[in-house]
Order: sequence, then structure tokens, then C-alpha cells
Amino acid sequence: MGFVQTCLVGPFLQDSGYTICNSIILFTGLALLLVFAIPALFRKYSIQCDRHFITGATLYAILGSLLRVLDDAAIVPPPYFVSPAIWLIGIAIASITLFLSLYIAHRSHYYYHTLWQGTGVVLILSTLAILPFSQLGRIFIILLITALWAIPLALLYWQKLWQFQWPAITLPLAAHLLDATSTVITLQYFGGEEKHVLPAALITATNMPAIMFPLKLGVVLPALLLIDRYIPEERRYYMMVIGLLGLIPAVRNIVRLLNGV
Repeated sequence: MGFVQTCLVGPFLQDSGYTICNSIILFTGLALLLVFAIPALFRKYSIQCDRHFITGATLYAILGSLLRVLDDAAIVPPPYFVSPAIWLIGIAIASITLFLSLYIAHRSHYYYHTLWQGTGVVLILSTLAILPFSQLGRIFIILLITALWAIPLALLYWQKLWQFQWPAITLPLAAHLLDATSTVITLQYFGGEEKHVLPAALITATNMPAIMFPLKLGVVLPALLLIDRYIPEERRYYMMVIGLLGLIPAVRNIVRLLNGV
């Protein structure tokens, strides 16, 4: 019990960030969930990872990020929306609404994705309405730094110099570059703190938050290319997962910035 308190419960209740210990445990659990549990559910219930599912999953990932900010902004008291509990709550909300949508669609003329996505949009708008957004002016620096990599990436594609599949590789990569952008802005200009072990160690060693960009490119792009080449049957699912793992912290960081927390 002391180990659980010291390694898992304590750091998250105190919002003191990740340690090597809890990072290993949590990422092992996440890998088991993403690699074995969720694909097994897909097969059991004949769920296709098509564009409709990816859109719905993206909406609920955004919802989870917004709910996390409710804790950051002290609108909801801890420990309810503290990581990693918030992600269990987010997965539960997405799963319950998904299976309810499938149930209703099976007994009506509605498509499941219309119900699922519609519910996600309503929940997102309801959460956004709670947040104050007191620092909307910060959107300009976010857009400026995003443009520094988004415009060249788009030009590479449109000039057919970017040979990888669009959007299968480009969009997940863009999500992680957006995460890097939001992290750099938070650390460089607004006194934020990186709480993940590896990025924090690299930033401390180099004293350069922008190290996040080569880190993302060096890890995410090879992973996407390997998936594209060696796991063609489940390529879409794993690329979606990688993209959401970048989008979730990016949305949280950006919304935090715009709310001044």
C-alpha cells in the first residue's frame, strides 16, 4: 500500500507530475489497453475504425482534455479530473455513449456515428461554456508559431514533395507538432512546467524547450512510417492512436493558455 501511495496516488493527487516509476506503470497499462483490449472490443462488436469512428474518437479525446482543464482552472476540485483518473473517466464516457449509440442505431434508422458524434459535440460545447477564456489574446502567438511548421508541411504536400500518405501520416504528425508548439509556448513565455519524464529531462539538459520539435520528429515520424510499412491491416487504428496521444495534451495546453492557468 505504501508503494501505491508513493508511486501512483501521491504524485497525482498533489499534481506534482510523472516519475519514472508511475510512468512505467501507466504506460504499460496504456499499451495493454490500446494494443490488446480495444482491438479485441472492435472485433467482438464488429466496430470499424473508419473515418466516422476516428471523428468520434477525436471529439471525445478533445472532451477529455477540456475536462482536465476544469481541474487546472479550479472549477472542479481534485481529485476527480486529475490525471490519470480523468482519462479513465474520458474512456468511460466515450465507451458508454458509443455503445448506447450502437444500441439505438440497431433499433432505429439513425447511424451510430451521427448519435455518437452529436453527443460528443454537445458535451464539448457544454464544457467550453463553463470555462472563462480570459486570455484569448494568446491565440495569436499560438497561431504564429504553429504557422512556422504548418505552412511548410502543407507546401511539401501540395508540391508533391511529401511522399507519405495524406492524411494518414501527416495529420498524426501535425497533432504532435501542435503539442510541441503548445509546450514550447507554455514553457518559454508563460512559466509553465513540463511534467513528463523524458521531455522534462531533455529540456533541463538543453535548457531549450524547442527540443520538443526534434524529439517529436525523431520519435513520432519513424513510428508512423513503421506502422505504415509493417502493420497495414491495422494501420488506421494505430495511426489514430498516435495522433490522439499528441492531440490530447496539445488541446489541454492550448485551452490552459487561453484560460490563463
